[in-house]
Amino acid sequence: MPDAHLSNIRVFADQVAGTALFSLCLAIIIDKRNKIPVFLHPVYIGFMLIMISTAYGMNVGYPINPARDLGPRLFVYLIDLLGLLDNSNVFSHDSYYFWIPVVAPFFGVLLGSWTYQLAVGFHIKDKKDFHNHKIQLQNGKEEELERLAA
Repeated sequence: MPDAHLSNIRVFADQVAGTALFSLCLAIIIDKRNKIPVFLHPVYIGFMLIMISTAYGMNVGYPINPARDLGPRLFVYLIDLLGLLDNSNVFSHDSYYFWIPVVAPFFGVLLGSWTYQLAVGFHIKDKKDFHNHKIQLQNGKEEELERLAA
């Protein structure tokens, strides 16, 4: 649940920013063109999650995964339907906050992954690209040599 001083707009922005940072860092770590050894991926991802949770966790408890917030809400709602709770307002509490941890991460993931692609991903050359240019140069030289020899 968000703190009392936060509006739903601020909470939405917090969730988008946290998930965007998560997606951006994850793209940096797992992109093979960055040559980060595979055995270091779990360590870097763990440090990344600690970093994001300490930076963004104070406001709303770090629900950057929609299943982490929606699953317990559905469970409490079903218990309420069975009559084991008295009048739980699990979906209407805090000005209908429930939809924010479900929707905002999708926007954050798009923002973070496109930020990586636009800032870094499109500018890193693949080995295939270098290989194709080399073949084109060799073919071009062969054709030029054949032309000069004729």
